[in-house]
Amino acid sequence: MLNDVWLKFAQFLGTLNGENVKRESYVRTPEYEAALEAWKKTEQEWEAFLESLPADGQEKAEEIIAEIEADVAKGKQAAAGSEPQRILIAEKYEGEYDIYHAKSCAGDIAAQLGAEPLGEKGWTDEQIVEANPEAIFSVHVSSVTDEEAVNLFLDNPALASVDAVKNGRVYPVEYGLAYTPGVRTGLTVKMFLKDLYGIGE
Repeated sequence: MLNDVWLKFAQFLGTLNGENVKRESYVRTPEYEAALEAWKKTEQEWEAFLESLPADGQEKAEEIIAEIEADVAKGKQAAAGSEPQRILIAEKYEGEYDIYHAKSCAGDIAAQLGAEPLGEKGWTDEQIVEANPEAIFSVHVSSVTDEEAVNLFLDNPALASVDAVKNGRVYPVEYGLAYTPGVRTGLTVKMFLKDLYGIGE
């Protein structure tokens, strides 16, 4: 039964991850599967979640999926009729930025909500300035606070001309919500809804 519950999540995430924009679902790639396995080994939340499911776990999974689908629809509605917000989802690492691009899990979720995730692979300050994102999502690990993650961008003089920095649109993102959200996908969706469109504030 537990495997069936996860299959429902995997099937849903597969549809969420860009099939309607004609690109391969990131959920079904070896990279995503490897990341998921690493997350399951280092986090107890997945096991705890499954263990908490009652006998009608299938129904519970469907309820969660329905809520995520409803939130995705809200994002698409909010984005309709306007240019996609150009966003950067990035993690500062050894002088460069690891980019969560449109084929990453977080980037694809943002794209499904009507945003345009920028970049691929590692970027520098200069590339961020050139791209000039409207909003930046600063991914950070647990040892870094939300404030510190935001200030990595706000306090960087090299990025002072970037619209996201000038307008104070730099948002913290917990690493687990960006890299392999898994059962927390709904939280990632709600985060983007709030920061992109002010929905759920």
